[in-house]
Amino acid sequence: MSTTSNKAHTDFPTLIVDTSLTAALETKQLTGNTGRVYSIHIVNGAGADIFFAIYDSNNPTAGAAQTCMFRIDNGENVTITSKTGIPISTGLSYNAGTSAAMGGTVNSSKAHIFGS
Repeated sequence: MSTTSNKAHTDFPTLIVDTSLTAALETKQLTGNTGRVYSIHIVNGAGADIFFAIYDSNNPTAGAAQTCMFRIDNGENVTITSKTGIPISTGLSYNAGTSAAMGGTVNSSKAHIFGS
């Protein structure tokens, strides 16, 4: 995955941009600090519906014990917001797949994750 952040990964990034979202876990985006995810923007270019999962863990198992999961329809650009934020206490990790078990190819899909 290709990710960028405007802060070091030891603090909760204000913005994570993942330009090549895949089913592979993107782990340890937040380590050692608490934070909240307030907004997620997903561009689904996979040619199929995709599932996007967030884990409150530095080393999660794909498809297991997600903090939250969202389904994004084929070809859609979706922004998910939370007024109070999704709490992260251990670590922020995420991935996407074409099944709820987080398998399948999601090439050409992108994610922007905003938090504090």
